[in-house]
Amino acid sequence: MNQKRTKKLLFLPFPVISILFLFALTFPQAKKIEHKNGWTVVHNDQRRVKSKSLPLTLEFVRKIGDIEAPDENTAFYLPSDVAVDKEGNIYILDTGNHRLQKFNPQGEFLITIGRQGQGPGEFYFPSSVSLDPQGNIYVADPYNKRIEVLSPEGKEIKTIRLQEEGGEKIRCRTDGQLVLSKGNRMIISTEGEKTLPPLLQVLESDGNLVTRFVTPFDFKDLLATRLGNQLDFVVAKDNHVLITFYYQNRIEKYSPQGKIIWQADRRLNYELGPQGKGVLDRKGGSVRVMLPKMNPCSSGIAVDGQGRVWVATLQRQLKKDEKVGMMVGMSMDNGQRSMSMRVRGNTELRKTDAYILEIFSPEGHYLGALPTEIFIDGLFIYGDRLFLLDKMRGCSVYEYKIVSKATS
Repeated sequence: MNQKRTKKLLFLPFPVISILFLFALTFPQAKKIEHKNGWTVVHNDQRRVKSKSLPLTLEFVRKIGDIEAPDENTAFYLPSDVAVDKEGNIYILDTGNHRLQKFNPQGEFLITIGRQGQGPGEFYFPSSVSLDPQGNIYVADPYNKRIEVLSPEGKEIKTIRLQEEGGEKIRCRTDGQLVLSKGNRMIISTEGEKTLPPLLQVLESDGNLVTRFVTPFDFKDLLATRLGNQLDFVVAKDNHVLITFYYQNRIEKYSPQGKIIWQADRRLNYELGPQGKGVLDRKGGSVRVMLPKMNPCSSGIAVDGQGRVWVATLQRQLKKDEKVGMMVGMSMDNGQRSMSMRVRGNTELRKTDAYILEIFSPEGHYLGALPTEIFIDGLFIYGDRLFLLDKMRGCSVYEYKIVSKATS
């Protein structure tokens, strides 16, 4: 009897091992991690993550602004950025109207800051707004080659002059330094330029350069390289910088000193491109530009209080009737430049299922996704509030509350 029992105990583990091996083959890991000289690359496969495991949901709070609003204070045109101060007041940068609108925590209008112009406290298509720890307001005014620094009431404190146009987006760090992007607009430079400089820079509060970081990807074509390296970034409360690229499957985290910590990607249902090469034709004083076709994969990034990384991702490409584009006109008169910005396409369409909010751990591991039903041109998180920006269609800001679901 003892000998037979021993044989059974010896043979039982084999089928168990086989079952576990088959389980591993059938259900591969949700991520693959590579280690590269002190930083990691995370390849995420969201198909292997249970959607119901995400302990978060969003509760709609309000919509602020609309292109057709009867109140001129909420009739936005091309709103481009959102900031929130320690009291919960909301600042919405109304780029197309050259102003910054301030609202109380209940979404009620308070004051208008700025107007069109080049003087103190004036803007010309401002592109970004950020608040420093003291509540002072930093407005990126790239076409005037400067950053305007204002008090919470909108009074001018100082102007930071920039050496060149750029500074599309600005974010204040807790140590008083600034992080600035080089700009997302297509700026045609010298004919001999073949490469891009680092994409982000850190400045002292007086505008002096501290460092540059984020290496652009070389698409072996000047216009594809410029288009393909457009990005959005956010500065976390510990001054780490998180980046998502609009046309690359590439999410990255950097230290406050500009050293890369990790890079992450995820499975996409489409190819990004580029398809073909761009055309840059200079004749006399005119320039004709035709960009290569590239499919976007993301449109914004934010970090919540737990260090989780939120990315607005396209789960599919937009259909023909969903697409809009920006037309920029520029003219010179007696040495003065004037510009216009106009949206082309079906701006009446306000709903879509193309965008989702993907959420990653502080280490870049995919956690899950939340569906949305609007076009997303920007994503911002302050405390437990999440803001989604519809810049070119409804010209609205949608506010949500981030709610943690109870786990059993």
